[in-house]
Amino acid sequence: EGATHSNRDTYTVEDAFDFVAPNDRTGYEFLGWFDAATDGNQVTGIVLGSTGDVTVWAHWNAKQYTVTLDANYTAGTNGSVNFTYGTKTKSAYTAVSNKFGYTLLGYYTLAENGVKILDANGDIEGTNKSGWIDADGNWIRTTADSKLYAHWSAITGIDYYVYHYKMNADD
Repeated sequence: EGATHSNRDTYTVEDAFDFVAPNDRTGYEFLGWFDAATDGNQVTGIVLGSTGDVTVWAHWNAKQYTVTLDANYTAGTNGSVNFTYGTKTKSAYTAVSNKFGYTLLGYYTLAENGVKILDANGDIEGTNKSGWIDADGNWIRTTADSKLYAHWSAITGIDYYVYHYKMNADD
């Protein structure tokens, strides 16, 4: 799915050749040709003297992409998260540092405004986010060095007090 190859379709007992890797498949690494759809043994080609029909399957591994999570405030510590292409699976999530007096709303494409891509827990938020999330809510971004920005909301309704103490010993 998503890749083509230029391997021969027929051979004779007098032929010997190596299988050629298919062209790139977005978001995946080619692992090789195998003699079974899952698991199986890797097959590199046809050896001289071979006979019979041969069926081989291309095996792929979905790539992981790391996204920097920008804390989006001066004293903040950035975080990061990894996503596996074509899935909702995240790993190695490190949240940005807390911003005292604020609630983390999620991670967006721009420092101000932008499109919300991840919720406050680093999970995918919604579907059909152009270049980021597909119609099924799966990760599809393949750009290296991607960055999302934390957006914050001030916590309201809390009164903070200022206490004044005598500053001079003579008072």
